[in-house]
Amino acid sequence: MDTLFTALESGAVLVAGLAIRMGLLLVVLAALSVPVFLFLTGMKGVDAVRRRMQGVMRIGHLFWSDNVYYAPSHTWIRPVGRQRVRVGFDDLAQRVPAPHLWRSVRDQALFVLEPYAKAVGGAEEKAAHALLKQLGALAR
Repeated sequence: MDTLFTALESGAVLVAGLAIRMGLLLVVLAALSVPVFLFLTGMKGVDAVRRRMQGVMRIGHLFWSDNVYYAPSHTWIRPVGRQRVRVGFDDLAQRVPAPHLWRSVRDQALFVLEPYAKAVGGAEEKAAHALLKQLGALAR
């Protein structure tokens, strides 16, 4: 009978030792993951503060700003100075990876912007060519 109790006691000590070691492993992993979690959360927080300072808000899955004027083909225009504007693509346009769809947008823009750029010249011509260049990069 003593042999049976000794075997059961040894088995219980083994199981308890394994449980304690597993618990210590989980505590160490949790302690090591805290800095990584704080870093990633901090980066999201910094990005959120930067967006808020620029007047960008999140509506659904898209980012939207009151400081820019939105145009067709998912483009936006923001005044930079008295005679300058900055042109770009909105959040949705940057997430659409289909080049064949962008080729259609590029072709339509070529149809409209090429004659316009030739007619106005100067800074507006440069802006039109920059927009066409961006569209060309998305259409590849």
